Amino acid sequence: MRRPRGAVRSAGGADWVVHAPGVSHVFVDIAVDLDRAEELVLDSMVDPLHRADTQLLHRDLAGAGAERMFDAMRASGVALFAAPDAPWDILPVAPHLDRPHTERACTIQLVDDVAGAVAHVQRYGGADTDIVITLDEDAIEAFLRGVRSPRVFVNASTRRAAALELGRIAVEELLTTRVELI
Repeated sequence: MRRPRGAVRSAGGADWVVHAPGVSHVFVDIAVDLDRAEELVLDSMVDPLHRADTQLLHRDLAGAGAERMFDAMRASGVALFAAPDAPWDILPVAPHLDRPHTERACTIQLVDDVAGAVAHVQRYGGADTDIVITLDEDAIEAFLRGVRSPRVFVNASTRRAAALELGRIAVEELLTTRVELI
């Protein structure tokens, strides 16, 4: 059975999805429902084992849309950091881009488009879960083709993605395991 690299640990006969050794990204594209994006971004910050480390935000959302998400994240107890080249001087600069945060925190990185998001993930991530939030089918395809992570999801949160992965593993186990009734 094919399992995501570093994402599954067996214990006591059960498989558990765990935080892989890498940085999780959520890319919020310009073609997005901001209410839904905010909901998914916040949900990606809840679970300490499957928390998003970096939010890649389309540069055109850097105004009111970003501030709204930032306010909601702060209100839920998430510490925000700016990537070194981000235009916000009100956020502290992230201590690193290539390692997961150890606390409930998120780095905000602006990107010009889906190609910029893919390039960032390829440089700083790719070993864990990456999410694209968009309504644009072309952006979805470009993200799915370009990101090499073991788990890539569309319009989901990292917490929900972990549950989906666990469900997929369970189904594969059921389909590939012989069950004998005595």
